[in-house]
Amino acid sequence: MPERVQPGSKSDKPDLQAEILRLNKIIRALMDRAERNASLQGSDFNLFQTAITLEDQVRSRTVELENASRENEKITRTLLERENNYRLLLDNSPVSIHEIGSDGRIVYMSRAGLVMHEVEEECEIQGTLYMDGVGEADRGRVAQLLDKAYTGEISHFEFAGSGSQGRIFTSCFVPIKDGNGHVQKLMGITEDITERKALQTQVIRAQRLESLAQLSAGIAHHFNNIDVVILGYLGIIARNPDFPPSLRPLLDELGESVQSEVVTIHLDLNRTSPVQANRTILSFLLSTFISNSRHALVDRPTREITVSTRELSEFSCLEVSDTGCGIREEDKSRIFSPFFTTKGEWATRGAPQMKVRGIGLSLAVCRSLVNEGGGKIEIDSTEGVGTRFRALFPVAIGASRIST
Repeated sequence: MPERVQPGSKSDKPDLQAEILRLNKIIRALMDRAERNASLQGSDFNLFQTAITLEDQVRSRTVELENASRENEKITRTLLERENNYRLLLDNSPVSIHEIGSDGRIVYMSRAGLVMHEVEEECEIQGTLYMDGVGEADRGRVAQLLDKAYTGEISHFEFAGSGSQGRIFTSCFVPIKDGNGHVQKLMGITEDITERKALQTQVIRAQRLESLAQLSAGIAHHFNNIDVVILGYLGIIARNPDFPPSLRPLLDELGESVQSEVVTIHLDLNRTSPVQANRTILSFLLSTFISNSRHALVDRPTREITVSTRELSEFSCLEVSDTGCGIREEDKSRIFSPFFTTKGEWATRGAPQMKVRGIGLSLAVCRSLVNEGGGKIEIDSTEGVGTRFRALFPVAIGASRIST
């Protein structure tokens, strides 16, 4: 019978060591596998975290881009709206706004400019030389200013147009430079001042007429003084008991003749608030109204003129009334029209006003001057009774007083 080996004997040691080694190998393999599994699991987690982080960044960047896109759309709408507003402003501006290229040809012109050049479409004016619209008399002078503009000089000038209507314009050349300081193009604004120049001419002429009226008034004043002296002496002669009765009818006729030329002026001047009118305008209005009243008093039985100043609501009022022939109803609507007059050859045949002369400008200029200051002129007239002119001026601090 073989001998039983007891545990712990020498023969068991190699086997135990081998088993321990095998177990260690198994444990090591299991640990390696566990480490590999742990490593793989950690990598997946890192990838998951990275994916989440990237997704958050993408989402945040997407929101930023969407906000930026909306802001850009808002800016684009605002720019388009402003461009439309500017285009609407340019198209409806009463002055011409134009762009001239480096070759002196028109690149753009607003609608008012098309009217000034007597064309209907912009394509009819684009590409044409700017100088073609300048009249022959002013072409050389404007051409010099145009050359200077391309050197960077700004200029303002007036010129007569080359069109058939004989219009007068005021314009300017404004150089537009690039980043290097070189003139790239010219911009300008042109305004039709034909009516303004005509009005200025009328005002100058009216001022000359005013001087003549003042001179005439002075002469008439001296004659009135002479008339008073003559009437005084006629009265003394009439009271002389030695004056022959046969000559008394002649004396009465002389007295009536002299007295028929005397005009009585009544003043009712009240202090008023300051008005938007200078002393020259007030003097012109007063002399014009009085001159018209004197003309209306020719051959009238009662020859009286009343000048008054007073407050009327928010206006200061200058009023001149007379006991003259009055104005016909059909003429009232035209009394302020330029060159309309009822005097001289334009008076009713046989009327006393055929003895006086007028050109029909003074009242038109008066209304224009008063209207420009924000005031107005009113007229109240009855044929055969008399006329009242009333100039109403808006109250303004710092202007001349009517009563001075």
